[in-house]
Amino acid sequence: MGNSDALWLNAEREADDANARNKGLWARCFAQAEGDEAKAKALYMTERVRQQGGAIANAQPKSKAVVWLKYGLASLVLLVALFFIIASRLPSDGQPESRAAINLCWKDHKNPALDEQTKQFVAQTCNGLTEQHRAKFGSAP
Repeated sequence: MGNSDALWLNAEREADDANARNKGLWARCFAQAEGDEAKAKALYMTERVRQQGGAIANAQPKSKAVVWLKYGLASLVLLVALFFIIASRLPSDGQPESRAAINLCWKDHKNPALDEQTKQFVAQTCNGLTEQHRAKFGSAP
């Protein structure tokens, strides 16, 4: 038996037991039913299930448009995520790596612990890397 079924069963038992009923709610339902005890019982049970958080059988289901909108948005989010995953795995043209290598080379050139001959060699290497970058990518790093 589902949770909703149990709520309805408990509400029916409560409605049948005059000592267990919520007196104020029963009086209101009885008045709305214009003295008809069967209608009062049905109103009482419906209200008790609603109060306890159960689903009411004649509650309006969500429209199909809302359901399709949710599926559409979920699909769009998945497609965007898939696009970014695929794009992040594509190989780059090497330009960022080339710039990083040139920057690291010039950083090494500024090292005060290097002697003059080594500094000249590092500078030539850095200039060579810069020229290779210009030739390959058409712009300065």
